Amino acid sequence: MLDVKPRKILVGVGQPDDLDGVLEFAAVEAVRRQCGVHLMHAVSAGSRHGDGTELSFTGDTMQHAGTGVLVTAAQRLEELLTDDLSVTTELVHDTAASAINEASPHACLVLLQRRPQPGITHGVRSVTHGVSGRAAVPVLVVPSSWRRDGERTPVVAGVGEPAVSGSLVNAALEMARRARTDLHLVHARPDGHPSGGVEAADHHDFADLLAEYPDVRIESRVERGAPEDTLVAAGDAASLVVIGRHHRKHGMGPRLGSTARAVLERAACPVMVVEPG
Repeated sequence: MLDVKPRKILVGVGQPDDLDGVLEFAAVEAVRRQCGVHLMHAVSAGSRHGDGTELSFTGDTMQHAGTGVLVTAAQRLEELLTDDLSVTTELVHDTAASAINEASPHACLVLLQRRPQPGITHGVRSVTHGVSGRAAVPVLVVPSSWRRDGERTPVVAGVGEPAVSGSLVNAALEMARRARTDLHLVHARPDGHPSGGVEAADHHDFADLLAEYPDVRIESRVERGAPEDTLVAAGDAASLVVIGRHHRKHGMGPRLGSTARAVLERAACPVMVVEPG
């Protein structure tokens, strides 16, 4: 996928089960962007059993298993795409998060699958969080249970201070325009939060940016409650929730806050994580 123009959507492919949701989203977005899709599967000699003991895989075994996963995913995706959009595959011998992050500067978007919580492991969560916090492009996490229903549901953007929310709103506007749907700007205030300062992300805070998208209908609202609960609830009636990483004045500290982690793990709809600034 290196130096391909337009840049492809990069999909991190895990186990072959429950891939329909992420592949369907990849196909829809690829058609909207008129770009190809690059499937990546990572195998690592350091993979472990659930009890923490190391798996005994030979290079040939990992190569064969990984190739099978990619072939299955590519076949499913090709059925969803138009003939003029290409599907490429890549098997890498590295940890999934490292491989995807390294490849992300050459992609336009990274897609990951979120498997059901009862069967999810700490390692799988670490891939989702590790990529969402460090990839060079927006990262979109699709629940395995998600399916496109065809209804015109809005894109929801969880916004905070206008000074650091511009890139988030811009990304949400682009997604809403491509989907030909509305954008809801949601500003959550925890109960007991001081009433001073900005009460909601108003149209005026992003007037110049919104003027570039006259075809997208915008709704702004402020809601009382924990931001993570507010955005997870909003996701029940949304096609996508857009959230930001931590805005860090310095290079230290976690890249994903507790709100972003909670929304990534609990939202019923796809969630996109972007870099604020």
